[in-house]
Amino acid sequence: MTLWDRVARLVTTHPKRVLLATVVPMLLPLLALPSLRISHDTLAVLPESAESVQGYRALADHLPVGETNPIVVVIDGDVSVFEDEAFQALGDLSRNLRRLPTVASVRSAAMPTDGQRPQDVGDGVAAETQALADGLREAAAGAGELTGGLERVSGGLAAIDQRLPESGTVDGQVGLDRAAAGAGDLAAGLEEGRRGIGELRAGVAALRTGTAALGAGLQQARGSTAQLRAEVAVPADAAVRRAAEALDGFTLGLLDPRFPDAAAAVGEAFGRITGRFPPGHPQAGERVQGGYDGLVAALEELGSGLDEAAGGTGALDVGLAELDAGLVALDAGLAEAVAGANALRAALAGDAGDAEGGLADLTSGLADLRAGIDELRAGVGGRLLPGARELQAALDTAAVDVAESDLAELQIGVGPFVLTPAMLDAQPGLREALSFFVAAGETRTRILVGLDTDPFSDEALSAVSEIRAVARTSLLSSPLADATVVTAGATAFLDEVDQAVTRDFPIIVAAVTGGVLLVLIVLLRSLVAPVYMMVTVLLSYGAALGVTTVIMQGLLGVAGLQWYVPSLLFVLLVALGVDYNIFLMGRVREEARTRPTREAVAEGIRHTGRIITSAGVILAGTFSVLLVAPLRSLTQLGLAAAVGILLDTFVVRALVVPSLAVLLGRWNWWPSARSAVE
Repeated sequence: MTLWDRVARLVTTHPKRVLLATVVPMLLPLLALPSLRISHDTLAVLPESAESVQGYRALADHLPVGETNPIVVVIDGDVSVFEDEAFQALGDLSRNLRRLPTVASVRSAAMPTDGQRPQDVGDGVAAETQALADGLREAAAGAGELTGGLERVSGGLAAIDQRLPESGTVDGQVGLDRAAAGAGDLAAGLEEGRRGIGELRAGVAALRTGTAALGAGLQQARGSTAQLRAEVAVPADAAVRRAAEALDGFTLGLLDPRFPDAAAAVGEAFGRITGRFPPGHPQAGERVQGGYDGLVAALEELGSGLDEAAGGTGALDVGLAELDAGLVALDAGLAEAVAGANALRAALAGDAGDAEGGLADLTSGLADLRAGIDELRAGVGGRLLPGARELQAALDTAAVDVAESDLAELQIGVGPFVLTPAMLDAQPGLREALSFFVAAGETRTRILVGLDTDPFSDEALSAVSEIRAVARTSLLSSPLADATVVTAGATAFLDEVDQAVTRDFPIIVAAVTGGVLLVLIVLLRSLVAPVYMMVTVLLSYGAALGVTTVIMQGLLGVAGLQWYVPSLLFVLLVALGVDYNIFLMGRVREEARTRPTREAVAEGIRHTGRIITSAGVILAGTFSVLLVAPLRSLTQLGLAAAVGILLDTFVVRALVVPSLAVLLGRWNWWPSARSAVE
């Protein structure tokens, strides 16, 4: 008894057991199909040793990976892109593309060099604002040190004043004795006062340096505020006004249940930026509560305040210069007083007559010194010291206000710097320099969009559709509204391929299945047998694809099967699987003319088993050669085809289809006349 005699006997004797034992294992690989991933990574097809792969990896090590294969947005219209409104629309489009979360860079005629990400600009404004607050705090600390120094000067002057004699004259020998006793102390006290004046002058010099730096910082902050107003606040104000007006006039949108939420969001933005309620609001035109006049006005007020603060630092610097000059004069006076005290002490130690003359001079000098000290104390304590305290308090308040203001937390979504039509007019050579982006006729231009992800990844393919939508929407209401907007590049090409495969695969399945089923019906003159034959072939295809998924993705760690493998495998396995089943069932139908279906199936297995099995093994071996191919996509296809052919040869054709034929009996041939005879 041959092998195929044993198989025929097993199938005809225990058809249910055979069917269950074969179908259940074939269903298990189907569980892996939900995890099947489709890959469009053309680099993954080549081995790592390929020069193109190595070159791509080298570029990716030094450049953003998405910029190695940018998406090219091509805009082809009827007007010159250098016309003012068209060029402005091109700049707006560049900004809008740059705001997309998957976009890493945008380069166009209006934005030839990529700038910061939108949120980075807001972060920079917040950082500069925080730096300004820190500088104000440091200035406040310096003002505090000045206040302390002035208080110490005032105390030192008081101490000097106490050391001077109570009266303006010194009488007689008793006075000479007192002067002799205190001359040394007076000289020492005056010298100590001079040292204090030197330290104070050093402090004043340091404060003048800090005041100059503060003034420069305030001027720089004023410039940044003016730029923020011109480049952010004013365009944002105009944009939100246009949005509110458009929303107010969009009566069709009232039918959308989301319209109230959109109107509320635009109204909130309108109020925060303009300080007034938007059109269509019950309180349209009235001020928003809190006295807020809008971002533009607030920035203008902040700029004016910074100007005043900068001017105040200039006045403070002038005052400090005058203070320094006064301290110089005071130091000179103290030096003369020290010299006089020393001369007095020497005179007291010598001739009394000379001492009396020196004492008279000292008395006169001390009177003048007392008057100068009183005047200086009045200036320090009555004017300069309160001013320093006021300056310290003002700087403390300003630092807190800036740190706690909305400006410190500002995250404005402005785009990178773009060229304007005025710049083109001012620099005629710019147009020639931008010829890389604009074609000779000036009606066709391109935008290079670099992604922040692998250009062959699923995220990159999804970004293509978003980029197309943003490009077409952004150009509405502009001279380029009727322009043709298309995308090019490797990523755009693969996206089109993916859409075609996704769209056409169901059509391929329906066409192949319907065509093959029609051929089987005509050949076998039956409706039942062709149906389960097609079902078993589809089961074989699913099992082969599941096994390939487990091996490639699960065991070998491949990112996914190449996009064309499932489609090509389906056509291949359906053709081969049905071909083998036709050989078997055609012979069974011939045998069923003269014998029962069970015996006809046994005869069909015996006569076709060796031939079909040999053909299947040869074909599977042929496809197995692809397993050693250098292209990984061919490896995947070779593995899937070999597994599917072997399943068709040894399981579907040899066991599953014969078991079903035995179980169905004469119903295999329904509705032909043969189904009525068994």
